[in-house]
Amino acid sequence: MIETTRDSRVRHAIRKAHQERALAFANIVGRIFTIR
Repeated sequence: MIETTRDSRVRHAIRKAHQERALAFANIVGRIFTIR
């Protein structure tokens, strides 16, 4: 029970961090394309 909750929590945190990183990368790429 405790293992499953911790695993799901870690998985959710990793997914959130990955989404934020992908969003920041998309913003940087968009800025580069906008400049050019």
